[in-house]
Amino acid sequence: MSDNLPKVEQLALGRWNTWNVEISAWLRIKGWYGVVSGSTRRPSAPVADATPTQAYKDWLHIDSRSAGALILSISPEERIFVQDVQDSGSSIYSTLKKRHVQDKPTSRFNLYDDFFSIRLNEGEKLG
Repeated sequence: MSDNLPKVEQLALGRWNTWNVEISAWLRIKGWYGVVSGSTRRPSAPVADATPTQAYKDWLHIDSRSAGALILSISPEERIFVQDVQDSGSSIYSTLKKRHVQDKPTSRFNLYDDFFSIRLNEGEKLG
């Protein structure tokens, strides 16, 4: 059983990039990455009194199994942030991504501002 668990260092604050590469690779090996990343969309839920399709059952099974793997691959401190969505691997992953990936215009502006304000000091030469 332990051979089936991801062998990645747990996600902690400041480790998103490394963790994401490692867990994504592991999820791809298992065939679960599409469900977790959202590229494989959830099939339509069955209407009342209808039997769920096999595709729907398979998607739910992968989503549930990936949730367990993701929970075990994050630190106890990070688990607090996914308590409300802990039954869904796709929801856990998107919640963690929102927490760790900050794509804000002000961040980009500050990076550009820092870059363009670089100047040679007196006596320095380029090259």
